[in-house]
This record gives sequence, structure tokens and C-alpha cells, in this order.
Amino acid sequence: MTPDDPTRADAPFSDPAFREAGAIRLREDRDAGAVLSAALRLGATTARDLGAAALAIAGPMYLLGGAARAIGGTAGGQADGGEVLGQLLDGVGGFLLTAAVFAFARLYATGAPTAVGDVWDGAKRLVWPLFRFGVATGLAFVVLAVPVLGAMALVGGSSPAGIAVAGTLALALVLAGAPFVSVAQAALALDGLGVRDAYARARGLLQGQFGRTLGTLALVGLLVGFVSVAVVGALTAAAGEGLGTGVLGALTTTVLSLAMLPVSVLITLFQVVLYGSVVERAEGTSLGEGLDDLAGALGAPRPGDETRPGAARPSDDLAHVLDDAAGDAAGDAPADPPAGTPGGFRGGGFSDRRP
Repeated sequence: MTPDDPTRADAPFSDPAFREAGAIRLREDRDAGAVLSAALRLGATTARDLGAAALAIAGPMYLLGGAARAIGGTAGGQADGGEVLGQLLDGVGGFLLTAAVFAFARLYATGAPTAVGDVWDGAKRLVWPLFRFGVATGLAFVVLAVPVLGAMALVGGSSPAGIAVAGTLALALVLAGAPFVSVAQAALALDGLGVRDAYARARGLLQGQFGRTLGTLALVGLLVGFVSVAVVGALTAAAGEGLGTGVLGALTTTVLSLAMLPVSVLITLFQVVLYGSVVERAEGTSLGEGLDDLAGALGAPRPGDETRPGAARPSDDLAHVLDDAAGDAAGDAPADPPAGTPGGFRGGGFSDRRP
């Protein structure tokens, strides 16, 4: 492909010119159950490459976090500092993991290699944009939380009524914001948008799809919560009294963090598939790809193939096919339509030009 080819792999993910090459389509209109199923199948079929990338990119941070906790726990009086440093390193690991999964999903969709080095090349370009997105989103929620704290103070501070009001408002804020945050973050990572443009994109896509998106996120949250409780419960039972104390506690926390890596990976995969579903339902971005496949079945090359030396233009090849079919059906009837006949589909849009 040439650099000017609009179907090149570095086109934005939701651009109609972007062509998917993965076995599991990411841009497809799906309901909540289908989103879950597609994300799980994607995780299962790519477990080897995606798991290797996740461990290589994010795993070291979780190991360093465990080491910080272990050192702090044996240094008398420094336990709190070790725990704080461990949590900070865990946070960095989670951040890198999110960037790695987004980068992997992008490579998968284009059919590009997904070795650890390839994933890291894509992930490191997302580090700063995702960091800015996280800071901006966090500040926005702080600003929006001010009315919640004000309402709590008016009702009675720490009284049961005040806690109930604050809890209700906080839950409403999270439910109202979750779809926008999820879609905007995916738009930033997959379409290369800035923070402001990503939220504008999310606002446009969610018109008429807010409830459906929120329901899908709620279903994902329930599934993730169930799995997380099961994993934590199993490890807590295995650790027994040693959990949270000394070196054994640090080791248990590290094992728990690594055991939760697949869950964290799936959360981002759910986000990717959900974004593809929202985009497809709102804009039907795969329509052009389906028409290209139809043209290919009729003997015309897909877009981009006409750049090869000696290749005929798809429109010419398709026109010849249709003309031949019309000739077979009508004998010596003229190929051109009579005057006044409306035009048809021409290159992705309807034409009303007359001969």
C-alpha cells in the first residue's frame, strides 16, 4: 500500500477506511451478551501472545510492588511507607497493562504482529495520552463531587441521612459518568484523539445508546466482581493468618495482583469490543467493507489493490461485470439507462445524476 492509501492500517479504528484483519471482528453491532462473548473469545484465542505481553510489560511493576512491601514489612516502622510505595507501583502496573491491551487490540485488528516488542511499541505511545486522560477525568469527578459533599453537609454530615444522600448522589454520578469514560478512553486509545475530542466523540456516539452501554458495563461489572471475589477468597483462605503481615503478606499480595492480571486484561478487552459495537451501531462503519467484499466477489479488487502496477480500477471492473450481466439478460439492449432514470449507488453514496 502507498502512504496515501486511505485503507492503510494506521487509519483511525472507527474510520470506514480502516479494514479489520482479525478473525474476530471488533467493529460489530452486538448486544450485551454478545459483547461479553466476543471479548472472552478474543482473550481465549489470543491468550498466548496477549498473556506474554501483559506479563512482560506490567508484571515487573507488580513484582517491584511486592518487593517494596516485603522490605517495608521487615524494616520496622517503615511498613506504611512500603505499603504506599507498593500500591503506587501496582497502580503503574495497572496503567501499563491498560495501554498494552489497547495496543494489542489495535495490532490484532490490523493483522499486524503481536509479539511483546510490537505491543510495547504501541503501548508506549499511549502512555502519555492515557495519563492525561486519567488526570483530566479524575479532576472532573472531583469537581462534580463538590455538590455531593455539599448535600451531605446540609443533611447532617456523618448522620445516617447524610450518608444515604451522599451515597445515592455518588452512585448516580458514577452511573452517569461510566459510559462516557469507557467510550472516551477507547476513542482516545484506538482512534488517536485528544482528551477533549475523545469526550466529544463519546457524547455523540452515546446519543440513543446510553442505556444500552450502561447496561453492558453493569453486566461486565457484575461478572468481574464475581470473579474477583472468588480469586481473592481463594487466596485469602490459602494464606490464612499470614495475610497482610510481614514477608508472607507481601508475597500473598503480589500473587493476588498477578492472579488478577487476566481479569484486568478482560476488562479492557470488554471496553474495546463495546466501543466497536457502539461505533458500528451509530455509524455503520463496516458497510463500506461489506460492499468492497461484494465487489471482490464479483471480480473487482479491494480498495488499495488498484495501486499495484497494471491493476484495473474497481469501478471499471465492476462496471464490466454488471454490463456483461445486463447484456446476457437483455441481448442487444443498450447498456445506458433511458433518460430520466434515477441513478443508483455510486462509490458509497446515492447519485441522482442523469445521463
